[in-house]
Amino acid sequence: MRAMTDMLKSLGLLVLCAPLAACAEIDPQQNIDLLELPEGFTATIYAEGVENARQMALAPGGTLFVGSRRAGKVHAVVDADGDQRADRVVLIDEGLKMPSGVAFRDGALYVGALDRVLRYDDIENRLDDPPEPVLALDGLPDEEHHGWKYLRFAPDGRLFIPVGAPCNICDEPGFAEIRRVDLDSGEMDTWAEGVRNSVGLAFHLDTGELWFTDNGRDWMGDDLPQCELNHAPEQGMHFGYPYCHQGDVPDPEFGGERACVEFTEPVLNLGPHVAPLGLLHRHPVSRKVPWRPVHRRTRQLEPKRQDRLPHQTRDIRGRRRHRPGGVRQRLVAGPGRLGSAQRRAGDAGWRAAGLRRQGRRDLPHQPQRRLTDRPP
Repeated sequence: MRAMTDMLKSLGLLVLCAPLAACAEIDPQQNIDLLELPEGFTATIYAEGVENARQMALAPGGTLFVGSRRAGKVHAVVDADGDQRADRVVLIDEGLKMPSGVAFRDGALYVGALDRVLRYDDIENRLDDPPEPVLALDGLPDEEHHGWKYLRFAPDGRLFIPVGAPCNICDEPGFAEIRRVDLDSGEMDTWAEGVRNSVGLAFHLDTGELWFTDNGRDWMGDDLPQCELNHAPEQGMHFGYPYCHQGDVPDPEFGGERACVEFTEPVLNLGPHVAPLGLLHRHPVSRKVPWRPVHRRTRQLEPKRQDRLPHQTRDIRGRRRHRPGGVRQRLVAGPGRLGSAQRRAGDAGWRAAGLRRQGRRDLPHQPQRRLTDRPP
């Protein structure tokens, strides 16, 4: 543990992990007290009443937008007097399908709701009268296992979205990858492959290069495999899943198909089952890091994969509508390039928050449509 702490300090990486009580009503301060923080850091409660909080996005005006998963809600948290304590919590939308991922750009809030991305225009000026969402992107996989979407805009304005593996361990085309989307043209391609379940993406403030965390698989014991911090500065890199874990551990089921030396190694192995949630790059400054919601994962048996269902459609908020006779289609992403050697983070000034463990290429343009439009 001491060696890991020293390594994290050398990288400027803060990882938060806590064995929090599950399925119990306890004082939130008890969760805070369980956190192990570096010297000089403190954690306090910023807001209460934000149900099932997941990814967060801070708007230029200071409003904190928060997604959820089970709750199906998106909230806005407002600190009007700037005292680092929320003054009110506003419900932006509800009835969504796993709206875990949120991102803010050019005055609009983007919400990743399982198989689609919704856009709420001019949202900071309309908190008390939220606009109807616009469908910014459609056609993402709708598998719920690792299906919640994390969103992050790159410096060039393109949106990066991880598509998690629909299982604990499997080899499913079009999954376990990070996609890149041009929302203006609707073009989508695969940036990185072999990524089991990432819920933390960040772009280096100086280089603009992508860094991400990845949650390792289960059922290889308490000590294997480790979750990872990875660096993907170029398109086409493969990070091992499902064949290899943590850079040097072949998978018991798929490891015989490809060798670990074929893949890009992690920059840092974070520990087994630590579940890194969220990643943030900042230049070293003497400011407090933003509040992160606290989660815990309980182990459970791997669910059985159900037979494929006939194609189903959804309305803009993700409500299912069955269409008989259809066939679910998946486009298979081609093989990526082999990764380069491990690249070190150096004095990068990374911040990561880890509190829970828990494709397709060249897709056709998806026209934007408003809620009142009839679906095709």
